[in-house]
Amino acid sequence: MRIDLMLKESPVLKLDSICPLNDLARAVLIALEILLEKHGVEGYKKLWVLHDFPMNLYLRLKSYLDANGK
Repeated sequence: MRIDLMLKESPVLKLDSICPLNDLARAVLIALEILLEKHGVEGYKKLWVLHDFPMNLYLRLKSYLDANGK
């Protein structure tokens, strides 16, 4: 996987891997937890000025994985 951040257009991320949905969801959840631990909700807002931390989606994903994940 490669992202070219020097493009003048919006970059497109292409995934070329296959994995179970729960594995992908778990990886996203872990990344969100790292962001929360490192920056907190207020720190996230300061860094990503236009958007709040997606707490509702984070909690829904966590709940789903708690019920259905490994």
